[in-house]
Amino acid sequence: MIATDMDSNRIIELWEDELRRPKTEDLIVYNSLAEKDNAFGSNVEFESTSKFLGFIKYTLPKIMSDKKVIYRGVSQAKYRLFNTAQRAFMQSKGHTGKDEKLYHQSIQSMIENARNVSNGALANFLKSTGLNDSDVSILAFLQHYGAPTPLMDWTTDIYVSLYFAVRDLTDDEIKWYFENQNGSNIDDYFSIYILIEDHILGKISEFTQLSLTTKTTAQYNTLRKKPFQYINERFKSGKPVFSLFNNLRITNQKGQFIYNNSSFLPLEEVFCKKWLMFWLVNNAKGLTTARSPIMCLNVHKSIAHAVKHELLTENGYTDARMFPTPEKIVEQAVPDIFKLVK
Repeated sequence: MIATDMDSNRIIELWEDELRRPKTEDLIVYNSLAEKDNAFGSNVEFESTSKFLGFIKYTLPKIMSDKKVIYRGVSQAKYRLFNTAQRAFMQSKGHTGKDEKLYHQSIQSMIENARNVSNGALANFLKSTGLNDSDVSILAFLQHYGAPTPLMDWTTDIYVSLYFAVRDLTDDEIKWYFENQNGSNIDDYFSIYILIEDHILGKISEFTQLSLTTKTTAQYNTLRKKPFQYINERFKSGKPVFSLFNNLRITNQKGQFIYNNSSFLPLEEVFCKKWLMFWLVNNAKGLTTARSPIMCLNVHKSIAHAVKHELLTENGYTDARMFPTPEKIVEQAVPDIFKLVK
């Protein structure tokens, strides 16, 4: 469809407005909720426990009932959506270090090290499952055992995202916020991020699922050519050709990944840049389109007490469930009669 003069004029107006938007590329954290508002398609703030619990239990499931949705929970609303590789690289290079070549070379070295360590134990394990030891499979494994990777954890389970949003809040912090509910600084909030698959798949050419039909297409040199990639399990003729579910943690956490190939741009800024023309054109046509497809819930930390006790604990979302280990499984499986005296 060819844009009319009115559409073109409106796009120009919106573009000029966009140029006046405070640029946040070099921000490490947000300084206020107002500053954060520009980066997301929707920002909703919750200060009421009853309203938030009602939203999570009833409203959100109803809204998302016919949609495929992924979530991410963050303990501090001020944190930007950097992946762990970016955080580690910025700390080692300094906040102004934007050496993309070194960044990607370092990630490739980490993959090769993981493939070869202990006489190829990880690669052999992946191959034994009937799947190839692709770079992306190795990154998925490393991510869930604490390595800094360019993959960002998301989940299909809203309760898992809530668990990670509040798990780092100590009992003393939660008690303090519960007794002092009047705080309004960004430090007083945690965040839940929401992405609807339809908002990122098919709208723009870069926003596609990773096509994994061969070992070659899952190599990091292929992945890094994309500015952005949504990664989940891939199947062909009913059989898995690629699986992220290669460790106990990602299985219980119902994990998915988003890849961001920048060494310094947080995910929301990548979305803003790539989503911009889609947003401009739709607004020019009078269609309502979010500034970014990422939606954000900023939740006051006084609500964390209810989240932990009324949502998570009651539904079995515990440390043991989120971080299962072979040792714990063995320990709890073996009855006392079979336990050897040490």
